[in-house]
Amino acid sequence: MTAFDLPDGLHANVLFEDYLKIPAINQSAGKEAERSMEHLAEALKFSESEPTPSMRLGTALHAMALEPKRFNDLVAISPDFKGEGSVKARKEWRAVNRRKTPIDAEQYEAVKVMAGRVRTHATLGALVQAEGTSEVVGIWRCPKTGLRCKMRVDRLVAPIKGVLEHGCLLDLKAMADGSVSAFSRSI
Repeated sequence: MTAFDLPDGLHANVLFEDYLKIPAINQSAGKEAERSMEHLAEALKFSESEPTPSMRLGTALHAMALEPKRFNDLVAISPDFKGEGSVKARKEWRAVNRRKTPIDAEQYEAVKVMAGRVRTHATLGALVQAEGTSEVVGIWRCPKTGLRCKMRVDRLVAPIKGVLEHGCLLDLKAMADGSVSAFSRSI
């Protein structure tokens, strides 16, 4: 089953690149629709653009903080390719790790620090380690417009009796500027 075939409902373990291919409107596309229909049309086109270093860092953080047991299946730390044969070695490494998010050693060290802070935070740490499912995709039809919609939540936390009766959705953000105004602009 491809991302195009996913029925309405919740789906676990959908890679981000596959999520992008689901023909539906997400929150980002909705923001573009507020600007103009031309902006919406452009937002709905699937882009094969290369993720930025910041995007790769965020993906690696999600993997380490939310799915540490799957980190090595999702992320690959790139060796420092130098010297004779490095072009061939880099090409072979990329082929072997093509479905993984590549990060360099410096990014890996930063991700370890950030994920450690997430997992040891009193409240957030308890939520990311509680029973739940990470990287969940939701697909539905808007009852008002009939448009197909989608979302991808970082973690769907199961209800915790006496503490979190209905569960919750977590959206983990890595930001260079954590101020309230910068955060407000990013969501």
